[in-house]
Amino acid sequence: MKCFNHRETDAIAICKYCQKGLCSNCIVDTPYGITCHGRCESEITDLYAMIQQNKKDRVTNLNLISTTSRTYAQTAMWSLLIGFLFLITSLFLQGITSILVGLFGVAYLLGAAFNYWSSRKFKSK
Repeated sequence: MKCFNHRETDAIAICKYCQKGLCSNCIVDTPYGITCHGRCESEITDLYAMIQQNKKDRVTNLNLISTTSRTYAQTAMWSLLIGFLFLITSLFLQGITSILVGLFGVAYLLGAAFNYWSSRKFKSK
């Protein structure tokens, strides 16, 4: 393979950014790999910075998923407690009030189930 810039000279390396063959006069050895002198140095540095930022963001996102899972689980527990309180209270009431309070209890129990399954979904990712 010949150098991209000097067609008569053999290439000794390939630019990490643009993948062009380079001779010893055209290369720059950066901390992130060999690049074209003057053309791809800043691009490979920017690319490496983006990769590092992405790695940090991934850790942050994993922590956020864990927090979201915990929040759903806590909400499920509170909804379960409130649902049972509504159902128990409905046993001591009479008439339409008893039915309405019982329906609120059932609604809270359904909400507890939804929050529990949501917490499991986030935990498994």
